[in-house]
Amino acid sequence: MGILLLTAALYQRQVAGQEARRRTMQSQLVAMRESAARLMELEQKPQAVLARMRSSEEFLGTVEQALAGAGVARDRWQDSIPQPLARVTGTDYQRQATLLYFDALNLEQVAAFVCELSRLDTALGVSSLGLTARDAGFDVEIAVSYRVYSPRRE
Repeated sequence: MGILLLTAALYQRQVAGQEARRRTMQSQLVAMRESAARLMELEQKPQAVLARMRSSEEFLGTVEQALAGAGVARDRWQDSIPQPLARVTGTDYQRQATLLYFDALNLEQVAAFVCELSRLDTALGVSSLGLTARDAGFDVEIAVSYRVYSPRRE
């Protein structure tokens, strides 16, 4: 009788342990499914990237706002030249860059403009900056770019 009770107690302990493992594995499975669903969702929509091209008016309006916010006179902005879309290697994104040209800015104005541009639109980034020293400051060439979601078609 004692052996039977001992065997029953051991069996009950084993069953309880397996039940606890089952509950743990089930909660892990739920967490994994949620993580997989989140990954699938992230693959479907780009983060901090535009799904579309900006219109010239929209982009240039942001540049004008950044100039005003940085305290740079509008007449210092000489030209803007959009560049062709370029594929970001190994991704489903393309980079749209626009070259902006300014005359006679000091370094404080350049920094203020770049900071204001970034504050106004976090998707915009400066991909290159060129400075040419002049008597009245610097002539500045800034390449401002953003990414556009554009899946590769293979």
